[in-house]
Amino acid sequence: MNQFPRGDDKRTWREWAMAARSECRLPVATDILIPGLTQLDEWRKARRIMLYYATSEEMKVHGVFDSAGGKEWHFPRCATGRKLIVHRLLSESFDGWTRSRFGVDEPPADSPEVAPEDLDLVVVPALAFDERGYRIGYGGGYYDRFLPRLRPDCVTVGVTLDALVVPALPAEPHDVPVQIIVTETRTIRRADTIAPIPPPYSG
Repeated sequence: MNQFPRGDDKRTWREWAMAARSECRLPVATDILIPGLTQLDEWRKARRIMLYYATSEEMKVHGVFDSAGGKEWHFPRCATGRKLIVHRLLSESFDGWTRSRFGVDEPPADSPEVAPEDLDLVVVPALAFDERGYRIGYGGGYYDRFLPRLRPDCVTVGVTLDALVVPALPAEPHDVPVQIIVTETRTIRRADTIAPIPPPYSG
């Protein structure tokens, strides 16, 4: 595994994370991680859950469909202004989905839209996380703008591998950490998981 980068250049960290992830066996790891996610008390209590549709290089979290009942599933779609629009999935099927310009499958634009404030739990994708809950994404800023729109009591969870959790990532004032990280061996919780989410990023 590559050594951690030095310094606060996010591009360098992004390159490190992609190289480190390429050495991981993601399909096997996903099967190990799903039980850790669905056994969280916060998961059991949540009804409206937002997932993400994984690319071939990401953790495929929609495997939770087989392990939970009584949930409403929601997925994001990238809209203009680098915003995420939330859509409810009416069936556990991805028929009719479209491929975005980023190569990510998304719900049709005419599927039911849900306000971010209505969500109870959001599974947040990332290339890597640190032990404080901060993340390195792909650089588009979509989740930086989306996370502050959630209710303060909405739970945010990162699902990743131990190999992609580092002591500290570079973080800026607008970066919003997730509250919980689930890996194949542990669950990491921020001490301030009930603290209000910071004001929206306006950059």
